Amino acid sequence: MNKQTRPIFFLNKSEIKSAGILFYCQNKIMLLFDNKQLEDPGGKSEIVDHCPLDIAIRETKEEIGKMKYNKLMNNSKCIRIYIGKCKYLLHLKKVNKMRFNGMKVIDEHNGIERTIKWLNIFKLNRNQLCFRLNCVYPDIVKIIKNENIK
Repeated sequence: MNKQTRPIFFLNKSEIKSAGILFYCQNKIMLLFDNKQLEDPGGKSEIVDHCPLDIAIRETKEEIGKMKYNKLMNNSKCIRIYIGKCKYLLHLKKVNKMRFNGMKVIDEHNGIERTIKWLNIFKLNRNQLCFRLNCVYPDIVKIIKNENIK
């Protein structure tokens, strides 16, 4: 898709060009592993998107599959973290059950195969995290710690 046709969204005057969802359950987060790095499902905006959450949902469905996405979803609200260096809005979504651990998934958009991994946020190797998640790792840890205290 041409860069000029991608919508740009704003959060407090900050540009958002991409978004994703980071599912978490207790102390574990769901990441996608491609033999190089760990990342959240997410990606760039497309003309069909009306807001950053649309980007995150569409990209997650493309990367893990619609059926798996639907099984993970619940009525809990998302906590948003803006990653300015990447113009990325990360949505943290609490789920009740860790599903699909170790399952291989194929991105329907680009055919890349990844493995779903549920990893302990306090014990994971940060060197394997993608750049954007490394930027906000302390924020993610703080949010999950606070959620587990409630």
